[in-house]
Amino acid sequence: MNPGTIKTDSPLDVFLKVLKEDKYLEHITKAVKDNKKSIVIDYEDVLNINPNIARAIIEKPEEMMIPGLNALRLVMVDLELTTSPKPISELLPPELKLIKIPIRHIRYSNVEEISLKDIRGEYVNKLVTVRGIVRSSGRLSGKPYQYTYKCPNHRDIPPVQKLADDPVPICTKDNCNTKMDIVSKDTVWEDILTIQIQEPPETAKSSNPKRIKATLEGDIAREEIEAGDILKITGMVATERVKNRDEYYIKGINIDLEDKKYEEIEMTEEDIQAIQDLAKLPPEVLEQKIINTIAPRIQGYKEVKEAIALQLFGGVSGSRIDNAHIRGDIHILLLGDPGIGKSDTLNYISDNLAPRSIYTDGKLSSGVGLTAITSMKEGDEWEVEAGAMVLADKGLCIIDEFDKMKDEERDNLNTPLEQQKVHIAKASGMITLNSRCSVLIGANPKGGRLTDKPIREQISFPDTILSRMDLTFILKDVPNTKMDGAIADVIIDEDIEEEVYKKGIDAELLRKYIAYARQNIHPRRIEDPEVKKALKEYYVDARQTTGKNGDEDSPIPISPRLIRALKRLTQARARMFLREDIIYEDGAKAIQLLEYCQNTVGMDPFTGKVDLDIMEGRPGGGEKKFKPIVRMLMIEKTEEMGSISWYSHSGEHREEVIDAILEESRKEGLAKVTRKMAEEGLQEAVEWEYSYIKEGK
Repeated sequence: MNPGTIKTDSPLDVFLKVLKEDKYLEHITKAVKDNKKSIVIDYEDVLNINPNIARAIIEKPEEMMIPGLNALRLVMVDLELTTSPKPISELLPPELKLIKIPIRHIRYSNVEEISLKDIRGEYVNKLVTVRGIVRSSGRLSGKPYQYTYKCPNHRDIPPVQKLADDPVPICTKDNCNTKMDIVSKDTVWEDILTIQIQEPPETAKSSNPKRIKATLEGDIAREEIEAGDILKITGMVATERVKNRDEYYIKGINIDLEDKKYEEIEMTEEDIQAIQDLAKLPPEVLEQKIINTIAPRIQGYKEVKEAIALQLFGGVSGSRIDNAHIRGDIHILLLGDPGIGKSDTLNYISDNLAPRSIYTDGKLSSGVGLTAITSMKEGDEWEVEAGAMVLADKGLCIIDEFDKMKDEERDNLNTPLEQQKVHIAKASGMITLNSRCSVLIGANPKGGRLTDKPIREQISFPDTILSRMDLTFILKDVPNTKMDGAIADVIIDEDIEEEVYKKGIDAELLRKYIAYARQNIHPRRIEDPEVKKALKEYYVDARQTTGKNGDEDSPIPISPRLIRALKRLTQARARMFLREDIIYEDGAKAIQLLEYCQNTVGMDPFTGKVDLDIMEGRPGGGEKKFKPIVRMLMIEKTEEMGSISWYSHSGEHREEVIDAILEESRKEGLAKVTRKMAEEGLQEAVEWEYSYIKEGK
């Protein structure tokens, strides 16, 4: 068969024109040399030669695979990369299949992309490209690609090789008419990998993003695909029966693993000009506009909104000289009374401002958890499924109702929060997934309402998580006439609500502004001597409160962990103004926010001083001194009276001990101990003593 006699515009002719281009001749030669089993054709190249054939590839991909592979066979004969069983001119089109070639698949790139959520019946058996994040990835397995057959009655005839999908050959020798047997040891296998993908964070606008299964065969199944990866997959939409219903899935023929950047957020020249115009505003004006754009309907909470703004821009990640990872992402905890707008704020950030985010609700948790799990699927196959922090890699993980999550879902978060990696045991060994994301947590206090008790007594989750937060905010629902009136106005009066939104920036523009800053601005180093001096002096001066007057038990208000948080916040504020250089005001704002959190979260009620232990969920220095004082004085009075019954029988003795507690507390520097605190402390100590006696210990 002479290729020059093929009917013009036939599929075979079009594929021959494409594959005879120089770049494809090189591609084919290299593929054979490297023992590759597939080549990639740019769909645009077919479209430029013949739009009708290009459309046929989309509409009938399996049917169009035949002329594509036949054209590849002819080209490989021309390149002397294979041989034909007889002269090409004598081969009929169906006989082209007799030309053996090592390349099994033709894959396509640049096929028009559709959204995952748009996949429906009209796309079944058609070629599509979708973009998504890998939610789970199974174990690499195999399926037969080619069988070798022999006749059970005529062992002398040569074996016959057929593709696995071909009919079983029949022996025709001596009118045998017997189906041939498979020679198992000669079976050629094809790798296969099953993954599940879902809408990527930056396009999923609901807490239940669309998911779909995809199968990958051949060399693309050998790609290092992990849960949390973002990819484009080109393939044919198919259906399969699952629990008495037909479900869509994708038979993948090509994949493109992406680096997780912000380039996927489309920006026009007008967008970039608008971003640059915003950056030219006076700093105080731009900063206020950004704050006004964060959950505009939620009035107040200026410091919280400032912190969230810095979190959205983020610090700069890097590594030390010893290659240890330096986290640039900022973690924030909002612990507050119900009904103050925490959930509304978190939802607004996820839906409108974060360029890439994953939102999860503790009440609706799927059981996958925040990190990742391994589970056994059908056929004894292990599958790794990514949790929220892995899916949010290079973005923002928003966790609402954190206090209502199951304990097992909150466990083991310290490593993912700080080192930003998830280590998980799999059948084949330990695997590591990235969780390089900022975390914004919303939680209610234990008991429903905030009290004056230390923070560790008001949380229902591991207190070690507090030490991983850069900023923790305590949000009390306190009546305030002016603020309550402003809240009511926004809810009741639509005109006022509209004015509130006008004070900010268009949410989509701010989202693009944030993405642009994170992609292009990297203020990693602090070069300004004034900034270095300010941060250093703040850190050193704060720690000098430790050990004054020879008191080794003085509280430590700040640790090296928090100085790193200051650096992240400083970098983030420079990014907010699209600056590569960090200036004094950036450091001052970071210090201001950290002090605000310290004064609300870390204030020791016994001493009136900031105590790092309290901020990180441990007993403060004041409490460590106060409780022994109370117990000592209680025991002295009990020994004097002969029993503990003095507490309940004599108000005079009780008041005497309380006076002694107050006096001794003053001597020990516990200047903020009140009579009420002394009463409550004594009552707690006596109740403990009663229970101790009752249990006979």
